[in-house]
Amino acid sequence: MKKFLFIFTFCIFLSQLLFSQLKPGQLRVDGRYLKDGSGNTVRLIGINHAHAWYRGHLGSALQGIRSWGANSVRVVLTNGYRWTKIPASEVSTIISQARSYGFKAIVLEVHDTTGYGDQNACTLDQAVDYWIEIKSVLDGQEDFVIINIGNEPVGNNRSYVPQWANWTKSAIQRLRNNGFTHVIMVDAPNWGQDWTNTMRYNASDVLNADSLRNTIFSVHMYGVYNTADKVQSYISYFYNNNLPLCIGEFGHYHTDGDPNEQAIVQYAKQYGYSIFGWSWCGNGEGVEYLDMIYNWDENSPTNWGRWYKTNALSDVQTYYTLTVNVSPQGSGNVSLNPPGGSYTAGTQVTLTAQANSGYVFSSWSGALSGTTNPATITMNSNKTVTAVFTQQQVQQYTLTTSVSPTGAGTVSLNPAGGVYTAGTQVTLTAQANSGYVFSSWSGDLSGTTNPATITMNSNKTVTANFVQQSVSGYTLSVSVSPSGSGVVSINPFKSKYTAGEQVTLTAQANSGYVFSSWSGDLSGTTNPATITMNSNKTVTANFVQSGGNGSTTYTLSVSVSPTSAGVVYLNPAGGVYTAGTQVELSAVGYGLYEFDSWSGDLTGSQNPITIVMDRNKTITANFVYRPPSTIGVSVNKNPFYISKDKEVVFTYSISENNNSNNIELNLRIYDIKMNLVREIKKYTSSPTDTISWDGKDDFGFLVRPGIYFYKIFTDKVKSNKLGKILVINK
Repeated sequence: MKKFLFIFTFCIFLSQLLFSQLKPGQLRVDGRYLKDGSGNTVRLIGINHAHAWYRGHLGSALQGIRSWGANSVRVVLTNGYRWTKIPASEVSTIISQARSYGFKAIVLEVHDTTGYGDQNACTLDQAVDYWIEIKSVLDGQEDFVIINIGNEPVGNNRSYVPQWANWTKSAIQRLRNNGFTHVIMVDAPNWGQDWTNTMRYNASDVLNADSLRNTIFSVHMYGVYNTADKVQSYISYFYNNNLPLCIGEFGHYHTDGDPNEQAIVQYAKQYGYSIFGWSWCGNGEGVEYLDMIYNWDENSPTNWGRWYKTNALSDVQTYYTLTVNVSPQGSGNVSLNPPGGSYTAGTQVTLTAQANSGYVFSSWSGALSGTTNPATITMNSNKTVTAVFTQQQVQQYTLTTSVSPTGAGTVSLNPAGGVYTAGTQVTLTAQANSGYVFSSWSGDLSGTTNPATITMNSNKTVTANFVQQSVSGYTLSVSVSPSGSGVVSINPFKSKYTAGEQVTLTAQANSGYVFSSWSGDLSGTTNPATITMNSNKTVTANFVQSGGNGSTTYTLSVSVSPTSAGVVYLNPAGGVYTAGTQVELSAVGYGLYEFDSWSGDLTGSQNPITIVMDRNKTITANFVYRPPSTIGVSVNKNPFYISKDKEVVFTYSISENNNSNNIELNLRIYDIKMNLVREIKKYTSSPTDTISWDGKDDFGFLVRPGIYFYKIFTDKVKSNKLGKILVINK
């Protein structure tokens, strides 16, 4: 078990270390899947565009591909080995135009490596030279650009195919050593089709060679993948081994056979992997059937294009952007949960406005209105929200001081002034003039402490009282009761004391007695005790008899109410104590009972608490019953007609045994086999509210019709109770 925990902890540490080396907000590979800067899993569904040979059609191609609903595009580049080189400036234009059309990502690939070993093609190392050459226009694009090092970098040459893994690892490492943190895509050998399973069985080793583990594997599925079994076998291997995969090219037909395009789309969707169909337009040399449109016209789809648009692009997951502003600038900030700013359709985001010093939150404007804070918004379109703050009116209060009698002294203030912002703490120091001594405070301040501190939460008036100093001084008379029970030592011992002088008195019991308390001008049980001489004083030290041999004892009787609600622990234990013993009482409730208060010879709610045994005592610990928390749930639609109703609303009511102001609500949806289908979180301050489900799974796809189970719980109220809901697609 310890070995497992060590490995698990190390894996988490390694994952965090790798991600910390990536640039903020960039695309990254996490396990099987690609994730964006907000942590959303991104499934790319796009189309290939042969830009290297049709450079004049860039704008219309990108616009057309995006208008069909693709969320990404794979663009053919050339490093000049076989075709005219695409310069860095042109690559920069391609990236900026693709961004402007709203693609989620762009894959850039060097095509000159195609079929190396079978035809005149460049090496992966030469392709890396090109990427390093144009690095300046790729830096800063890590959130958008995926570098596909080289297209189909090895043909079928039996001497070359086994070298694919080493060549690929070397290319990845060169890019990393030159400062590239981008997601890297690597194509399979065998003209991309990997019929020798070389990439399939070397993928883990290649991924481990990437210092950032930020690599995706790309297979091209043409004639080799002519049955559903072959398609599923290849894709599921990567899924079962937690490896990232993309189908970088595929078609509906090819000269080497008839690929099963239906299975390719189906299993890529089932396992959550990205796909790119080949290609938009411009195919020649007998493969014109792979064009998706006629004559570069997006409104004239071929049969292949029409099929791809209907069967593949319909699965594109929609992302929306949440833009947050504050008004006026610098008045506060807004936190998002979940964080990021880019969300899949239907995500519920909680916005919390936090005011800076001198401001208070006023309201929301834009796509969110009202004054509720935190507030929740559903991402069903791009949204802009502004948190409006208003300047806080600074409340000020006046501190008025005086002295009594007039002319007896002065009062200094720190900070000085007399007018203060609400909450300011002010220290007052009374200074006596000649012939007077400070006596006490009165008004909105009391006691004899000097200096003294007051908090300005209203207008205040304070008087410093002084008394005329006795020329001859003050006397201190000390006695003991009963006579002969003890003595009192006085430090310093004088016949008369000057005004304001402090004197320490220590009571010492004679044999058979214990000190009990002070009376007269000194009270309490503290021993030694200090008294301030601002008048003549008389003090008595009271003692109680402990028996001739010093063994007088007292009994402490403890009970609980109601009976069996808890227990009281005594330290020291026993219940019978020598006079003067200090005993600590600690009350602990059973089950759902909680300690409330003490009664009898002890009052208040302090727990634990210490008492002095100077007589027999009876004390009761009082407990209160706290009922268990419960959560009730109702559903507004059951059955849930997923195509008509759009969403089902769950209404919940929580009975808490505490008053929490921030509840983390969790809704989980399970299929009939109890596989988790969807988890939705919501933060709320209300114990009664609603949470909705749009009928989609965690990948954004509508679930299949059938019986599903739901469970609602919070971070404070756990529940194993399942509800059942019937989903119908009609």
